[in-house]
Amino acid sequence: DAESDVRAAAIEALAASFNDTSLVPLYNNCLRDSSYTVVKQALNGYVKCDKAGALNAATYLVKQNNKIINRSVANVYAEFGNES
Repeated sequence: DAESDVRAAAIEALAASFNDTSLVPLYNNCLRDSSYTVVKQALNGYVKCDKAGALNAATYLVKQNNKIINRSVANVYAEFGNES
Protein backbone atom coordinates (compact mmCIF):
# COMPACT_ATOMS: atom_id res chain seq x y z
CA ASP A 1 0.00 0.00 0.00
CA ALA A 2 1.17 3.56 -0.60
CA GLU A 3 0.24 4.62 2.93
CA SER A 4 2.85 3.70 5.52
CA ASP A 5 0.25 3.59 8.31
CA VAL A 6 -1.67 0.94 6.38
CA ARG A 7 1.49 -1.10 5.81
CA ALA A 8 2.43 -0.84 9.49
CA ALA A 9 -1.05 -1.87 10.61
CA ALA A 10 -0.99 -4.85 8.25
CA ILE A 11 2.37 -6.03 9.63
CA GLU A 12 1.12 -5.56 13.18
CA ALA A 13 -2.05 -7.56 12.46
CA LEU A 14 -0.12 -10.38 10.80
CA ALA A 15 2.35 -10.56 13.67
CA ALA A 16 -0.51 -10.69 16.17
CA SER A 17 -2.22 -13.51 14.27
CA PHE A 18 0.75 -15.64 13.22
CA ASN A 19 3.91 -16.30 15.19
CA ASP A 20 5.65 -18.80 12.96
CA THR A 21 8.60 -18.29 10.67
CA SER A 22 6.47 -18.16 7.52
CA LEU A 23 6.43 -14.36 7.85
CA VAL A 24 10.22 -13.96 8.11
CA PRO A 25 10.63 -13.10 4.40
CA LEU A 26 7.99 -10.39 4.77
CA TYR A 27 9.70 -9.01 7.88
CA ASN A 28 13.01 -8.96 6.01
CA ASN A 29 11.48 -6.91 3.22
CA CYS A 30 9.81 -4.54 5.67
CA LEU A 31 13.08 -3.88 7.51
CA ARG A 32 14.12 -1.90 4.42
CA ASP A 33 10.88 0.09 4.20
CA SER A 34 11.11 3.88 4.00
CA SER A 35 8.75 4.21 6.98
CA TYR A 36 10.29 3.81 10.41
CA THR A 37 6.90 2.71 11.74
CA VAL A 38 6.79 -0.17 9.26
CA VAL A 39 10.36 -1.12 10.19
CA LYS A 40 9.41 -1.06 13.87
CA GLN A 41 6.44 -3.37 13.27
CA ALA A 42 8.62 -5.75 11.26
CA LEU A 43 11.11 -5.96 14.12
CA ASN A 44 8.28 -6.52 16.60
CA GLY A 45 7.02 -9.34 14.40
CA TYR A 46 10.47 -10.90 14.31
CA VAL A 47 10.52 -10.97 18.11
CA LYS A 48 7.46 -13.21 18.13
CA CYS A 49 8.81 -15.87 15.79
CA ASP A 50 12.59 -15.75 15.41
CA LYS A 51 14.89 -14.73 18.26
CA ALA A 52 18.07 -14.95 16.19
CA GLY A 53 16.46 -12.98 13.37
CA ALA A 54 15.29 -10.31 15.80
CA LEU A 55 18.78 -9.95 17.26
CA ASN A 56 20.36 -9.75 13.80
CA ALA A 57 17.81 -7.19 12.69
CA ALA A 58 18.31 -5.14 15.87
CA THR A 59 22.08 -5.11 15.30
CA TYR A 60 21.50 -3.79 11.79
CA LEU A 61 18.80 -1.29 12.78
CA VAL A 62 20.59 0.27 15.75
CA LYS A 63 22.88 2.00 13.24
CA GLN A 64 19.94 4.01 11.88
CA ASN A 65 19.86 6.15 15.02
CA ASN A 66 16.12 6.82 14.93
CA LYS A 67 13.96 7.21 18.08
CA ILE A 68 11.15 4.98 16.82
CA ILE A 69 13.50 2.19 15.84
CA ASN A 70 15.79 2.60 18.83
CA ARG A 71 12.90 1.89 21.22
CA SER A 72 12.16 -1.37 19.43
CA VAL A 73 15.84 -2.29 19.33
CA ALA A 74 16.08 -1.60 23.07
CA ASN A 75 13.08 -3.88 23.64
CA VAL A 76 14.76 -6.67 21.67
CA TYR A 77 17.98 -6.29 23.65
CA ALA A 78 16.04 -6.15 26.93
CA GLU A 79 14.21 -9.37 26.08
CA PHE A 80 17.02 -11.36 24.46
CA GLY A 81 20.28 -9.56 25.28
CA ASN A 82 22.60 -8.37 22.56
CA GLU A 83 25.21 -10.14 20.52
CA SER A 84 28.19 -8.15 21.77
